[in-house]
Amino acid sequence: MDTVSQTETEWFRVWDRVWAETGLGEYDAVLCVGCLEDRLGRQLTPADFSRADVNQPSLIMSDRMLDRLGYKKLEYPVDDANASRPEG
Repeated sequence: MDTVSQTETEWFRVWDRVWAETGLGEYDAVLCVGCLEDRLGRQLTPADFSRADVNQPSLIMSDRMLDRLGYKKLEYPVDDANASRPEG
């Protein structure tokens, strides 16, 4: 059974040809990365994702989502001036 992705961490858009491989209609489901991969029988690659804005890397994306898009995990930059320092 598919897990419906209702979180912001795995919103994405694949090319229509990739979605067609699932056997689902265009508006039949919203799938998480894992369930889409299960239906395809393979791991997603960066080439599977359309050029939609939703596929741009962001700090709220899951590590798995970033990995499939071909990115490393994003981290907040550290501001040395505001970093906590030991007292003394």
